[in-house]
Amino acid sequence: MKIVQVQTQAEAAGAQRISDMVGEGLRARGHEVRTVFMYRKTEAYDRDPNADFVLTDRPRGLPGQIRATVGLARYLRAARPDAVITYQHYGNIFGTIGARLAGVRHIVANQSGAPQSMGVMGLLSQIDKLMGTVGLYQANVVNSGWTQAQFDRYPRSYRRRMRRIDHGVPAPGEEFDKAAARAAFGLPQDVWLAVSSGRLTRMKNQIALVGALDRLPDVHVALAGAGPEREALVAFAESRGVADRLHLVGEVPPARIFEFLAAGDAYAFASMTETFGLA
Repeated sequence: MKIVQVQTQAEAAGAQRISDMVGEGLRARGHEVRTVFMYRKTEAYDRDPNADFVLTDRPRGLPGQIRATVGLARYLRAARPDAVITYQHYGNIFGTIGARLAGVRHIVANQSGAPQSMGVMGLLSQIDKLMGTVGLYQANVVNSGWTQAQFDRYPRSYRRRMRRIDHGVPAPGEEFDKAAARAAFGLPQDVWLAVSSGRLTRMKNQIALVGALDRLPDVHVALAGAGPEREALVAFAESRGVADRLHLVGEVPPARIFEFLAAGDAYAFASMTETFGLA
């Protein structure tokens, strides 16, 4: 079977890690799988032989979004996949529409958070609600019991397409030395270190980990990931006088995430919406 996965942006984040694992698993079963990103945000997938990009830069404004949408539809029509798997708000909506226009019969969407009610994200949630209710996609995967519960008030025709698949990652194929891992990421050696991974966003709630440093004077925290909350986390750490014990290592490629995790004494994840970060 020929399968295309649709992602919004190319970066080393949790949703992308999911499509990586799904792609690996499907290819191991003999399927032809490619992942198309609506735009390239970082260099994380530049060398991935199974990745394609509709746009090389982030689309700006409505004209840019239209270019990304039209480009995605053209990509899917040219690829003519047997099935499409979509991820994230924009990927779900534009991937589903593009797949329908391309005549794809099998479409699977993914939900990784609660539906929104305000602003652009609220509008996207309403569009997704309509698509799921009328059956534009055949299955809708949620990543936790909490996420599934956020859709309890949605129409039954939407909810009956939901499938719950909790987060998980394969075991690493090799062992890593803690001291070497810390050195590789520029982390202090002789401290008790908690590590965490995931995009730096409000939903991930990394600010709770930074706040905990105020009460745990002997603990350091290392965060792997990039995102819009980076400056806020740094400012909060400075205001609490714990900036010297907060270590932001930036975006970590999927191939090195286990090496980063090996640097820690414990894994910490403060989000209340998912089990743990996958980035």
